Amino acid sequence: MQQEIGTENRITVAYIGNIGVHLDGLLDINQAIAGTTPTSKRRPYPYFAQIWQLQNSLSSNYNGLQITAERRSKGLDFQFSYTYSHSLDENSNNLGATVNSYNKQDDYGNSDNNIPHRFVGSVNYSLPFTGSGILKPVIEGWQANAILVYADGIPFSVLTGTNQLNIGDGITSSVRDSALSLLPAIQPHCNESLERFSWRRRSTSDRL
Repeated sequence: MQQEIGTENRITVAYIGNIGVHLDGLLDINQAIAGTTPTSKRRPYPYFAQIWQLQNSLSSNYNGLQITAERRSKGLDFQFSYTYSHSLDENSNNLGATVNSYNKQDDYGNSDNNIPHRFVGSVNYSLPFTGSGILKPVIEGWQANAILVYADGIPFSVLTGTNQLNIGDGITSSVRDSALSLLPAIQPHCNESLERFSWRRRSTSDRL
């Protein structure tokens, strides 16, 4: 949806949704169940180690709300964009990182690139310098530009140093909620940066 305010201002509201199904994933169909007995005795096929099977059974989900405000005029141009989104999946990058191959839904959660809040603003201002004579081309037509990006940090998982499940693979399991209470409180943080601030002369085509 877009609403024009006056002749130079516009506000746009958009929704973006995406669902991924039948995504590739490597699952160990011979994964041992947790226990203290010999690992081979806890595997479905005790005479074999890990058996990786490529399956197209993973899924992902993305929902995002985008709000954009922009202005186009002779002296001042700006565009401010805010995105509120949530990205979920069972595996973002490593195909063989599923902790429990028998219940892959346990790994469904925030994807590696989930950034709930993101704001980007840009401003272009034509400086009101005037000149005459031979210096006019040098004095006139200057422009100040700035870009600001403000976004949440990417998520992370708390992992144990080694696999405590005794299932005979190299996948480290996530620390459960009961263990998280032993960790100090972690405050969410944001990445804020002034991407660019520059001066340049505006070309003839910019003024049209």
